[in-house]
Amino acid sequence: MAELVIGEGRRSALGVVDHGDLEQWAVGKGALGDLGDEGDVARHLRRHPATDVADDDRVAEAEAENVGGVDARVEAGDDEQAQVGEDHGALVAGGGSEGAVARQCGLDAHNGSMMEAGSVEQRALAAASAVAAEHGVPCGQATVINAGSNVLVHLAPSPVIARVMSGTVVLHADPERWLRREVAVLDYLAPSGIAVAPSPLIGSGPYRRDGMWMTFCELVEHRGQAGLGDGAEVLGNALRELHDRLSAFPGELPGFADLHARIERLLALLRPSAELGAERIESLAARLLSLSESVFAAALPAQALHGDTSLFNLLRRPSGGLVWNDFEDVLRGPVHWDVAGFLISLELRGADPGFVARALDAYGGIDQCELAPFAAAHDVYDEIWQLYDAQRRS
Repeated sequence: MAELVIGEGRRSALGVVDHGDLEQWAVGKGALGDLGDEGDVARHLRRHPATDVADDDRVAEAEAENVGGVDARVEAGDDEQAQVGEDHGALVAGGGSEGAVARQCGLDAHNGSMMEAGSVEQRALAAASAVAAEHGVPCGQATVINAGSNVLVHLAPSPVIARVMSGTVVLHADPERWLRREVAVLDYLAPSGIAVAPSPLIGSGPYRRDGMWMTFCELVEHRGQAGLGDGAEVLGNALRELHDRLSAFPGELPGFADLHARIERLLALLRPSAELGAERIESLAARLLSLSESVFAAALPAQALHGDTSLFNLLRRPSGGLVWNDFEDVLRGPVHWDVAGFLISLELRGADPGFVARALDAYGGIDQCELAPFAAAHDVYDEIWQLYDAQRRS
């Protein structure tokens, strides 16, 4: 039986768990250096040593696709999927005006005890339910299906997902403009069928309620995430098709200068502590600065990009074919950014050197050595995000 699911990606969320923990896109400091053969590709697309064991455990959990209930096993990053199973219970808002919102949607406000009173999850559920109710969307069984960097609400019984910004909103100076870009790209891709679709029941947004920004999308029916079993050529072609579709997108998108500023904004939020020394923060700043010319000011052709091309953001449709989700990080820049991240994702799933090289060949048009600085930039960004997210949760 196919599952109703939506997915989400690192530092973001359109689907469900979040850009950061399920899949760490970390790369060693010598990532993608002077690559000469297939072995070099995989050897230089390795994960950050500190996250090896955690990544393996999370990937194994994410592969357990057919378990009923809410699959919110990974809580923190942005690169994951939350599975909406058949026997899940509703996490609902309770108390005060939020309880009134819950009752308006037909929810049992007393079940709010399942979430801490006044928590971000409770506020997000109440806000999303209120917007849905105002637009005539039945949400009597609304459920929080993930609370990581953002909160994902399934507006059951309707096949609609609300993504309510929490952790990742700090990445953007203008949340409304940021979310409008994502919505514009998804609207543009909708006729192609290669990306998650807007919901016919409610406009995608963005909406702001009780100080919380959110967007809506259609719940995606799929049979799990894409994986190595789909084949290197199929996976490489999937990214190529996405880029071909995005290449003609006419709308305004942030560029790599904006990406650089976003990372610097996160870096500035890090505070020295017993767990995080000032020297490490200074080292991250130096590594980021060293990539200014080779990545963030690279003299390469630019086009619309996904921004977070993890396998966790590529789903298998029941009828065959693959569909991309989580476009929160959409931007305009060299395709090298997406390609480097995608190859890192393959290796984290256990792809051998030959597999990674075949996927790159199927994508076509990029030499292995060109990816080195972009992989290093993913490494720095991920490390900064993980440190910020840890401080945010402490």
